[in-house]
Amino acid sequence: MRTICRITWSIVMAVTVAMPAMSQLNLPTKRLGNDDYYYYKVKGGESVYGVAEKIGVTVNDIVKYNPQAQNGLEKNQMIFLPVSEFGAKGNTVASKPTTVAATPQAVTHKVKNGESVYGIARTYNVSVDDLITANPSINTGISPGQVLTIPASPMASTGNDVIYHTIVRGESLYSVAKKYNTTIESLVKLNPGVSATNFKADDVIKVQPNTTANITVDRKISQFTPYTAKDGDTYEIIAATHNTTVEALRAANPEVSKIKKGTVVYIPNTAVDHKTMSSAEATEQELEDTYGKRLNEVYDQVHNMNNDDEINVGIILPFQLHKAEPPRQALLYTEFYKGFMLAMDSVGNECGKKININVWDTQHNLNVTDSILALDALKNLDVLIAPSEPKQLERCNKFGAAAGVPVLNCFSTNNDDYVDNAMVMQVYIPSSYLSARVASWIDNRFKNYTIVYLEDPDAEKKEIYQDLKRHFAETKQPTKTLTIINELTSSKLTQYMDPGVNYLFLPSNGSKTLLKKVAQAIDEVKASRFDCEVALLGHPEYTMYAKEYQQRFSSIDTYIFSRFYESSEARDLERKYKARYGEGFMPSAPVMGTYGFDVGMFIVNALSNNHHLWDAEAYHKGLQTTFKFNRVSNWSGAINESVQFIRFSKSGVNIIAR
Repeated sequence: MRTICRITWSIVMAVTVAMPAMSQLNLPTKRLGNDDYYYYKVKGGESVYGVAEKIGVTVNDIVKYNPQAQNGLEKNQMIFLPVSEFGAKGNTVASKPTTVAATPQAVTHKVKNGESVYGIARTYNVSVDDLITANPSINTGISPGQVLTIPASPMASTGNDVIYHTIVRGESLYSVAKKYNTTIESLVKLNPGVSATNFKADDVIKVQPNTTANITVDRKISQFTPYTAKDGDTYEIIAATHNTTVEALRAANPEVSKIKKGTVVYIPNTAVDHKTMSSAEATEQELEDTYGKRLNEVYDQVHNMNNDDEINVGIILPFQLHKAEPPRQALLYTEFYKGFMLAMDSVGNECGKKININVWDTQHNLNVTDSILALDALKNLDVLIAPSEPKQLERCNKFGAAAGVPVLNCFSTNNDDYVDNAMVMQVYIPSSYLSARVASWIDNRFKNYTIVYLEDPDAEKKEIYQDLKRHFAETKQPTKTLTIINELTSSKLTQYMDPGVNYLFLPSNGSKTLLKKVAQAIDEVKASRFDCEVALLGHPEYTMYAKEYQQRFSSIDTYIFSRFYESSEARDLERKYKARYGEGFMPSAPVMGTYGFDVGMFIVNALSNNHHLWDAEAYHKGLQTTFKFNRVSNWSGAINESVQFIRFSKSGVNIIAR
């Protein structure tokens, strides 16, 4: 694939290193504006080099604050040097800040939808027992909006351990950096969810105190240029012709009350000095001036964003090509890969970057996986697609954290490394977050409905079903329970339905057996009970029965929640797949060929536009899966928050939320 445009990215900084005296200068001072300045009156025949040696500064010091001096000095010319830079009489230049004493401390955490006690404990590196001890009320569960006290981690304080800080209203990246004697780079690296525009009060961030580094600061300085007044000059005329104000001009020349021809006045000007210093020496304002306009560049540097003309993708999957007859799971991985390559064909040269696809077969062998992850080529990847096998996925996630490479977990819902690994991107929304999204959606869509639980005593209840029951108990939404042993009849069902009440039926699992026992009865009461609104909420498995049950689903008014659902456009993709590979998609949920296509399009669309995969701008609506990532905490990995709600009604099939 050829590149149709080249993207280059560079930072150029001019650096001038000033060498201030370590004690006060032996010169008189005067007040100019709001600051005190040393001054020296040039004698006849003196050069800038001679004056610098005489008063104990460098030539660069003189030229920095008196730019005209680089063209030579004139008799009676005044040289100005700021007292703040070269020390006041009887004092020395301010010493570097001392080490900040920042010991681990308790912080507060506001519970978000989908969070669990275990997840919060892991996020803050504390035990579940310690978290419950600090918050006894959570022993029976937590609720969104609840404020928890996070106990201080028991780690020993060495003065530079990572601690947690709750952002206070009015604080900024720069003020926190000064408070803890750390760098902007350190804060951004520890908290990839943080930026200048995403720094909110009450959020918690990680901080590593006393991590200073040499930085180049843009420091504003005042310069003074001598000007010999002409006949008719006034403060007003000189100010207008030299782009300054009368007030600033008078402040720079306090002894000159009236300007006459031949009077030497000094024109003040503000310039930017690029000065290398320890980050601890910079003021909060200097940090903001230095980083404010290029914070996105710093973010990309810290998080290894390659804004070049290539996209490097790694795919590590157990294709098991060494076997004459690979197992079904290996064939599904192969179908995913083929769909991914169809996305590359679809993109062609339009993305503007060269796309390099690096593919390795782990052979379903952990030793092979380890040997692949040791290859130098993987360190330059922009993203790594990892397998679902727990040990192999764990190894890939650890590699991503160490190498700074985002790892896309496309296949496992049981891995929770995203909680404390900033490089992990969980494509399938975790179960607790899925439950929260579905509960919130039901609250809005079926606010005035009674929930009817259809419980199957012979099968295990789905986790999301249990979560929804707890939610409706907390919100006090009206509920009823029907235990389903034999096939439900409409006459029995209608006995449970009060006149004029609306009902949403919620099965305890997604099995076809339970669906078969209740579907006809719900359909019949839907037709006979004109006084009631009736709807059925189906589990993701219902998508696999959609072809067989579509008429029944539509008659009932059925809603199915799922992490994925194929749109009608996916049929065109399958035709292309057959034309290229000579076979159709294997039956699976999700359809792996379509899934691979969607993942490929998401990656290329995001990286070709120089977005991080977890950025809001990287949002992508695929043929089967929508990608909308968000971080669980400022230092965690990201989860795909997208949930599909598919409605089957008499007007057709519609995806009403993604």
